[in-house]
Amino acid sequence: MSTHIIEQGSQATANFYNDIDIGFCIIEVAFDAPNRQADYRFLEVNSAFEEHTGLIDVTGRWMRNLAPDHEQFWFDRYGSIARTGRPARFEYSAQALGGRHFEVYAYRTGDPEQQRVAVLFADISLRKREERLRTALFDLTDRLAEQEDVAALTDVACGILGRTLGVQLVGYGLVNPVAETITVDHDWTTDGAQSLAGMLQFRDFGSYIDDLKRGETVVVEDARTDSRTETFAAALEERSARAFVNTPIFERGQFVALQYVSTGEPRIWMEEELRFIREVGVRTRTATARRQAEMALQASEARQRHLLQQMPSFVGVLTGPDHTYAYVNDAYVRTAGPRAYLGRSVRDVFPELAGQGFFELLDQVYATGVPFSARTTPVRFAGEDTDRYIDFSFQPTRRDDGTVTGIFVGGYDVTEQQRTALALRELNVDLERKVTERALARGRTWQLSPDIMGVINAQGYFEQSNPAWATVLGWSEAEVASTVFFDFLHPDDVAPAQEAWAAALNLGLPALSFENRYRHKDGGWRWLSWVAVPDDGKVYCSARDITAGKEQANALLRAEDALRQAQKLEAVGQLTGGVAHDFNNLLTVIKSSTDLLKRPNLPEERRVRYVGAISDTVDRAARLTGQLLAFARRQTLKPEVFAACDGVRAITEMVGTLTGARIKLVTDLPEERVFISADPSQFDTALVNMAVNARDAMDGEGQITIMVRPADAIPAMRTHPAVEGRFAAISLSDTGTGIPADRLDQIFEPFFTTKEVGKGTGLGLSQVFGFAKQTGGDVMVSSVVGEGTTFTLYLPHVAAGQRETPTKALEPDVLTVGHDTCVLVVEDNADVGGFSVQALIELGFRPVLAGNADEALAELATDAGRFDVVFTDVVMPGMNGIDLAKEIQHRHPGLPVVLTSGYSHVLAQEGTHGFELLQKPYSADDLSRVFRRVTSRRPHPTALPN
Repeated sequence: MSTHIIEQGSQATANFYNDIDIGFCIIEVAFDAPNRQADYRFLEVNSAFEEHTGLIDVTGRWMRNLAPDHEQFWFDRYGSIARTGRPARFEYSAQALGGRHFEVYAYRTGDPEQQRVAVLFADISLRKREERLRTALFDLTDRLAEQEDVAALTDVACGILGRTLGVQLVGYGLVNPVAETITVDHDWTTDGAQSLAGMLQFRDFGSYIDDLKRGETVVVEDARTDSRTETFAAALEERSARAFVNTPIFERGQFVALQYVSTGEPRIWMEEELRFIREVGVRTRTATARRQAEMALQASEARQRHLLQQMPSFVGVLTGPDHTYAYVNDAYVRTAGPRAYLGRSVRDVFPELAGQGFFELLDQVYATGVPFSARTTPVRFAGEDTDRYIDFSFQPTRRDDGTVTGIFVGGYDVTEQQRTALALRELNVDLERKVTERALARGRTWQLSPDIMGVINAQGYFEQSNPAWATVLGWSEAEVASTVFFDFLHPDDVAPAQEAWAAALNLGLPALSFENRYRHKDGGWRWLSWVAVPDDGKVYCSARDITAGKEQANALLRAEDALRQAQKLEAVGQLTGGVAHDFNNLLTVIKSSTDLLKRPNLPEERRVRYVGAISDTVDRAARLTGQLLAFARRQTLKPEVFAACDGVRAITEMVGTLTGARIKLVTDLPEERVFISADPSQFDTALVNMAVNARDAMDGEGQITIMVRPADAIPAMRTHPAVEGRFAAISLSDTGTGIPADRLDQIFEPFFTTKEVGKGTGLGLSQVFGFAKQTGGDVMVSSVVGEGTTFTLYLPHVAAGQRETPTKALEPDVLTVGHDTCVLVVEDNADVGGFSVQALIELGFRPVLAGNADEALAELATDAGRFDVVFTDVVMPGMNGIDLAKEIQHRHPGLPVVLTSGYSHVLAQEGTHGFELLQKPYSADDLSRVFRRVTSRRPHPTALPN
């Protein structure tokens, strides 16, 4: 200590200041203006001064020269003490002196004019750091307790570490010690430091991974000088880690995680800071583990509660000696009713249970730890007039040390079962009485029943039989018992009975309404209807005599057959009469014309008129037969795919001409065309027939509406059910007189007409009906008398893509001269064959007549090359015309075949198979034209094999 101090006090005082371990100095404050301090210099310092300040050789030197950045606070404070003489005690930091924190006591010494201040001070930086670290730990504990998410725990810990230590980067990552990698989800950064999120290789930043694996905390104060990191210093500095602390975290002896703290500048890590880092890591890991355990427990409890919630039994959890509700499931609420359960004791929730023993049982289970169970226990809840019944169990719940903490309550509401059991017991008492009564009744029934009854054993013998056997079949009980039941059966009924018997014994299948014939003792047969039920190796059966019913049913069937036959004969008679009437009219015209043609000297004009009358009559007869074939669905159709709308448009002008000017014709056609598969000519004829029928119904004046629509089904009509499918519905409606309901079933019959004699054949609607049926559709009629009638024709609807554009061949001119064309004529009718041959000769052909298919094939086998065409009838004995045409096509390819027929079921069902068809009756012009057509298509003759 200097002599100045000695002069101011005693030697003992000087020694005291010199020996104390806190700093002491005397300074002189300089002012650059009144009351404005500018600097101070050190006059005296003790031996501890240097230790506490880090300043050396300061005596006589000014502070602003020693520490230019020293805080102005110190100058102002010392100047105030020197000027006022008031001492001061305070704490403050001095960043210019290494950030030290000082506790100071200063007072003025000497004369006021000397402006001197004595300062006692101590470096309390360590204490301040420890206080800050403790505060941070308290904050960490509070913050960790607030977090719900595990990731949030880590974020909070990293943030507190970073802000408390004043570093740039703090984080936490999961470690794979085998691969020597760390995976970081995210970390805490400041001052623009780069995040380490992602996966990193430890070896990319030094060799300190080896220290971490041993469980050692790695402390690096400067990566450039540390031997473990100096080679990788640049990589570390890029990540703000020139100085860092890595703390390994182990679980069950395994290196699983790492906490890292780093800064971009060199740093000396204080021991208290390292302790702080380790403590934060431990607390964070503990909080994380605890939170994970809590979450796992919550998840487990949630699963348990979910399972309890799904249980059909009622479940409740009680805690504490007061039995406070912690949980009840829905079944509990359904059983005991909706109440405020949770947090309330059983006695509070169910005051009405006092005196019923449940509270005492709960107290007993909680006190003793012994579970209790009971079945069908009565309980009376508030507001209920009758007892409930429950099966229940009280199970104590315990801590790990065995202490009882509560009671698990479970059970079922068995009220309905108990009530049913009570009712059943009452019923059994009554049943015993009734069984006795019914046994007596069954005995009387067995004796008095008119139905056969019996019990058959496994061998097929009746062990028991009632008296009705003798009444119905004439057999006594002894005779029945000594005969296998199969011996009673009619031979035709044995096999079905054996199948039913096997099914009853082997499979236990009953036989209900099983009918067979049993032999009467008089040798006759009786029809019986059986009900047989197998049980315990025997068959219990009863049978009713249905012989009379069978005979009545057979008689009814015979009567129905006779009625149908009579109806058929009446229909055939009506049809025959109609055909005979119309054909007699036609034949009258033909007969009269031929008789007149025989008269001598007949003028040419008359001859031409009579011949024309015969020709016209033949055409009318052909139309008549065509209409009959159409009704019978035996006409030869030539189906094509065309749009029904186009067909309606094409026939509209003709219909308009037929109906006359006073009938308005309206068409309602869809924008999208509806395609059908049908014979176009027959389609037109059907429309014309319906239009003519509508015209006549309106007496020449009214409106006809033709509409086309797609349909998803043919509705049920007459006796036919609905037919699902795609159809086109072509409707023709009139505003005529309508048709009475009792006539609707007759309008499609041939020759049925309501018109006056001579004004209609009654075949028009028959053609419509036959065409619709043969095409795969139907026709429906609806009518209201006085309002009008609608006919709807349903025809098969096809997709537009299925349409084939027909290629019309050019119709050849009539071949008036045969040009020596050789024709093989195949006709089994000599008259028709002779006429055909004569007509062909007249037309210049060279015909050769064959009486059947075999003769035709023989002619061709002899010399097929001389024939240009084969003309064959379809309906012939033996091989028909279509089969003959196929055989010729096979044996003599290229030789044309023309078919002819007035009617053929083969043509109606199968079509022409691609061959030309000439319908009978035909004219010489038709014959010549078809030959011209087929011979013009024939290739140039070549040598063809037979």
